[in-house]
Amino acid sequence: MAIRTRPAAAIALAMLLALGACGGSETDSGEAAEQVAQPYPPATYIDDTALFDEALQAELGERLAALHAATGHELRVATMLTLDGRPVDEVAQAYITERGIGQSGALLLIAMADEELGLVPAPGAEPWLDPAFRTEAEALITAHFDDNDMPGGIRAALDAVEARLASAE
Repeated sequence: MAIRTRPAAAIALAMLLALGACGGSETDSGEAAEQVAQPYPPATYIDDTALFDEALQAELGERLAALHAATGHELRVATMLTLDGRPVDEVAQAYITERGIGQSGALLLIAMADEELGLVPAPGAEPWLDPAFRTEAEALITAHFDDNDMPGGIRAALDAVEARLASAE
């Protein structure tokens, strides 16, 4: 059986659903705008691979939150299975745009099956995450990964970024 809708009825239904979703909330328009502009919290570890245990994920979340609180810069870490043949920088920039990372933020993206990673800055983060620093940080991370120490590689990345920010200020 096919379902038919009239355009006016569909629009009215969509408006009612949208109003219902907004109802019961006490957020003001500024808070609502922030929620739309910031779909993920500033300190986020995104694990699409379920590779790391909850304790490590909590540790990463705490460190990322502390970095953001201390510097105002966002660093997010995302693990995914594959890049599906796309360049790591392209996938990372899509994450940066879609997930609301600030202009002075960066993403450490790790594609497990592809054995690729990238420390990719948002446009405003280029001054503190220049190409030479990113190359050094990625080599440090890779050294840990080559020793099958994935958590150590991510911790090394956070250590390097924290040290870089401390020296830049």
